[in-house]
This record gives sequence, C-alpha cells and structure tokens, in this order.
Amino acid sequence: MVKYFFWGIIAAAGALVLELATLAMANTHPQNYAPELGLTAPLVLAAVIEEVFKFSFVRKAREEEYPASKGNFFLKILLIGLGFSLTELFLNISRLSPSELPYGYALGAILLHLATVFIMGYLFLKTTRGETTLAFLIALPAIILHLSYNLLVIHIF
Repeated sequence: MVKYFFWGIIAAAGALVLELATLAMANTHPQNYAPELGLTAPLVLAAVIEEVFKFSFVRKAREEEYPASKGNFFLKILLIGLGFSLTELFLNISRLSPSELPYGYALGAILLHLATVFIMGYLFLKTTRGETTLAFLIALPAIILHLSYNLLVIHIF
C-alpha cells in the first residue's frame, strides 16, 4: 500500500516539473482570461496539469483493482491524494518560517487534493472499464473544483 503514497509523490513532482516548464515557455505577461476574477492562463494550466497527473495514477489504481473491492480502491486513492497533497504542501511551505505557516491553507490544500481524487475515483467506479472517451469528463469536475479553490485562495489571502 505504501507504493500508492509514492505514486502521489511522483504525480506531484511530475506536475511541478510540467508546470515550471510551461511557465518557462510562456510569455512573462500571461494573457488574462478574466482579469477581474484573477483567472489567468498559468492558474488554469496549474489546475489542469495537477488533476491530469492525479487522474493518471487514480486510473492506474483502478486498473489494478478492477473488479475487486471498492473499499480497497478508495484506500489506494486516499494514499495517492495524501502523497500528492503533502508533497505539494512541503514544496510550497518549505520556504516559510513556522510562524508564517498558513494552517488554514495547509488543511485546505490537503482536503482539496483528497476531494479531487475521491471525485475521480467515484466517477471511475461509475463508468465501465474501457470507456476511455469519458476520461475528460472524469477529470473535469476535479479540475473545476481545483480551479475554484485556487481562485478562492487568491481572493481570500
């Protein structure tokens, strides 16, 4: 079961590398999609990239588990979500001193990543095996939730 936690770490590291590469290739002044909301291309891409990486590992866990118990599958994706969220949290707050640590942000980030893997896991269980055309529809609610959370964090903090 520990491997699923490491899958989450790998997903977070892969997402970080792709996000940094995307930002490096992008214009230094990204075009705003909705400037009044703070909705920018990097913000949208970050949510999409992170959810796609988590999606790939949730899908892999489902393929390993199919058609075994749902409880075991949800334990696996819980570990993927924890690995991802704790890695992202470590990378984001490692530059802060303990007195600057935003505990509300930390809890919110952990809950966000757990919620998104559970949403994808639930939707995977509702589809039949091999319906790859539905992959986008499985990831879309998680992407929307992630983007909404990011916008909320920007406007609150």
